[in-house]
Amino acid sequence: MEKVKLTAGRIADFKCDEGKAQSFLWCAEVPGLGVSIKKPALLPAWK
Repeated sequence: MEKVKLTAGRIADFKCDEGKAQSFLWCAEVPGLGVSIKKPALLPAWK
């Protein structure tokens, strides 16, 4: 699990890893701080 400096640009460009439903981007400067991203659901969350 690589840790990086979280910047607005890095977060804006963050995409889910190929073949995974969810990916995490962890901060190198603040322990425990991270951003997660999920692939969009195939169906809407509302009905």
